[in-house]
Amino acid sequence: MMENIGDAGLVFFSLLAGSAAKIGMAYWTQKHARKNMEKVGEISAMYIHPVKSCRGWSISEATATKLGLECSNVYDRLFMLADEKNKYRHVNLRIEPLMALIVPSLHVPNMHLDAPNMETLVLPLEFKATPGSLIDCKVYDEHFKGVDCGDKASAWFCKYLKREGLRLLYRANVSECLHQRSFSDEAPHMFLSTASLADLNERLAEPVPMRRFRPNFVISGCSAYDEDNWEEVIIGTAHFKRLDTCRRCTLIMVDPETGQKDPNSEPLQTLKSYRMEPGSSSPGFGNHFGLISSPGKICIGDGVYVMRKP
Repeated sequence: MMENIGDAGLVFFSLLAGSAAKIGMAYWTQKHARKNMEKVGEISAMYIHPVKSCRGWSISEATATKLGLECSNVYDRLFMLADEKNKYRHVNLRIEPLMALIVPSLHVPNMHLDAPNMETLVLPLEFKATPGSLIDCKVYDEHFKGVDCGDKASAWFCKYLKREGLRLLYRANVSECLHQRSFSDEAPHMFLSTASLADLNERLAEPVPMRRFRPNFVISGCSAYDEDNWEEVIIGTAHFKRLDTCRRCTLIMVDPETGQKDPNSEPLQTLKSYRMEPGSSSPGFGNHFGLISSPGKICIGDGVYVMRKP
């Protein structure tokens, strides 16, 4: 049989065998590593936010990459709204809380955006960089490259938010920059536990949902704030390393159901009363992680194994 498949067939089978070997080695490596780690719980929810500061998708499986979570070829924070009049600095919920009511939906090869009293905006899932379309933009003090998504998208956001100078940007050269990240703040992955949220809600007059904090991974089974103590995490074949605490700002005051800011500055005020660290001006709630392995598939129900800080 091998005599009849030709050179092309031999190349194909070689590549297939190589891929299988890599997958097998990754599985063996992570399985071996888990033996030296502590199982603290499991993944109970996952979220991906295709457009930064707009409503996220609740998903049952995804691929963890160095850029961020990927589902159906859509990366977390793949698109971002920017202010052309302010050197293309990002526009988020702190500035425009009504962005919380913009709902993305997947219609391959497009993504639809819907908002109250607006016609549906249809966007392709990928924008190619062309002369004049590549924009130097900023997320806080960090510089990124974005592809301008065009005048139609700009007009849609300007009409909905009732302001001029807004441009929708697409993260440039996604397939070539997996060593970096998308338009996320500080880190590509954010972890938060159900126990931490439950503890916070016990302190609040009105409980808030997990979506208020926009995590990627929600972990059940561990104690409150246990995630503060994790140095490394393995889920499936994905291996993560802790980068920093997620510092919270006025963005979490926005109700994702109404697009309105809490008049009592909650839950930020309560977090400030017990989650401040020395030298920090913002309370911590959740933790940022980066992927240190090859991309790995993660599903709801997967076990979460950790190595704690020394």
